[in-house]
Amino acid sequence: GSGQSATIGTAFVSVLGVKVTDANNNPVSAATVTFTAPASGASATLSAPTCSTAADGTCSVTATANGLASATAYTVSAKVGGVTSAANFSLTNTQHATTLTVTPTATALVYGQPVTVSDSIQPASVLTSAPTGSITFYDGAATALTPSAAVASAAASTIVSVPSVGSHTYYATYSGDANFSASAQTAATTNAAVGKASATLSGK
Repeated sequence: GSGQSATIGTAFVSVLGVKVTDANNNPVSAATVTFTAPASGASATLSAPTCSTAADGTCSVTATANGLASATAYTVSAKVGGVTSAANFSLTNTQHATTLTVTPTATALVYGQPVTVSDSIQPASVLTSAPTGSITFYDGAATALTPSAAVASAAASTIVSVPSVGSHTYYATYSGDANFSASAQTAATTNAAVGKASATLSGK
């Protein structure tokens, strides 16, 4: 099937099938068909490099998108020895969706105490690709913390100086990259409760 798309790391739904016929349109059996996918960049892993036609002249292979998404389609070709023309299949690899897990390292804080907020991206990798880009953290849904944190090993963190007493819900968004799509804003699984700092009074 030409014109298909699949998420990186997943199989295309339809097989890449061909039918070989002779000059009189009769099916040719036992013909070896060679499939060729791009050697670099967005491409597909094939279940086999060749297939042999059955009595009805048909054979097929399956294709799985590699770890690189493609903005445009690429071509997998199928050829039979002695035949100059090729059957071409147009395929597109699409970005993998992402989700986030946001976690403050402490949930009971005192005013003025810094807290590290961490975020991990799922999936952490697909085949040889891992998420890159940046994470933006928020104290509350609307207040972005700057600067954004670079993603390394599918995770990022930031240190927050808590600005007020009370309950703080931290959020994060992922920018996405060429292979992984941006995430929706995600709230931490637990809030951080910030209490008043204790005061001491001493006389001289």
